Amino acid sequence: MNRLITHLAGAACIAVLATAGLPAMAQDYPNGPVNIVVGFAPGGSDDTGARALAPALEQQLGVPVLVDSRPGAAMQIALEYTWAKPHDGQTLIWMNQQYLSAIEALSPVDYSTDQWTWLELLQNDPVVVVVNANSPWAAMDDFVEDMRARPDTVTMGLLIGSVQVLACKRLFEGLLSVKFREVPQTSGGAMRSAVVGGHLDATCTNASETYALGPDVRTLAVFNDAGTSLMPDAVPVNAYLKEKGITETLPDLGSIRGIAVPRDFAENQPEAFQKLYDAYQAAVNSDEYKEWLKTSGRDAITLSLPMEQSNELVASFNKFFDDNKQYLTGE
Repeated sequence: MNRLITHLAGAACIAVLATAGLPAMAQDYPNGPVNIVVGFAPGGSDDTGARALAPALEQQLGVPVLVDSRPGAAMQIALEYTWAKPHDGQTLIWMNQQYLSAIEALSPVDYSTDQWTWLELLQNDPVVVVVNANSPWAAMDDFVEDMRARPDTVTMGLLIGSVQVLACKRLFEGLLSVKFREVPQTSGGAMRSAVVGGHLDATCTNASETYALGPDVRTLAVFNDAGTSLMPDAVPVNAYLKEKGITETLPDLGSIRGIAVPRDFAENQPEAFQKLYDAYQAAVNSDEYKEWLKTSGRDAITLSLPMEQSNELVASFNKFFDDNKQYLTGE
């Protein structure tokens, strides 16, 4: 009997030792509440997108999924906070890639783009060129020719460190050789309100937020080739460039958003990562989440690209920032 007990005890020790080397998350992920960190104040597009996803993801994971707002410094606070947490899948980030790309273009960081894995590129909210509805610019030609006739006069609100800065400066200054007077902005909502109120002549902003302004604004152009159902009259910028005899084209540009995790979590704990990924896929394909997309108008900017394709597109987007960082630095 003593020999049997000794044998069983030895077997149990071997089993414990065999599993001790495995990441704990692979066995019991998630082992507590999951947090989605958002780098912007409640109420904006990023915050509402994360809050709509959280209950659907919670249902799939079987643990509370909480939205943790960490606004400030153009998303840098949220990125640093998330990166400092254990890379165990308990802390996710709602990524808005333009801000990480801007940070990375200006100085090296530990949490660079290639250190993250996106579960999916969920949204691409295209950049659009927007003017007040009562302005004299009925079409893109009117706007461009007025800037050509009056250089450095038309006021353009641009959100500091955003893809909109690169998009508009590359289009107007780089390719069309016209100059506007840049008015740097720190709040997208205040910037769009300034256009509605006539305090700014124009802005480059995102389609979904512009759509919410209704008849108070006019959208002249969109930075993708397919256009947008939110503003069907907006001309795709590459079509406009071709019409003007300019052969260079711009990539699709917008606020690309989705859930990302540190890459080493995905690589070192593949079973836990797969569980998270499967839960995420079930959440974004749930009837409740799809209904929110429809009622909020976000279905028009939802891509839901496969993971590999999402990460490739993010890398390409990041390269555009690096290639055009002079528009961020003013050099």
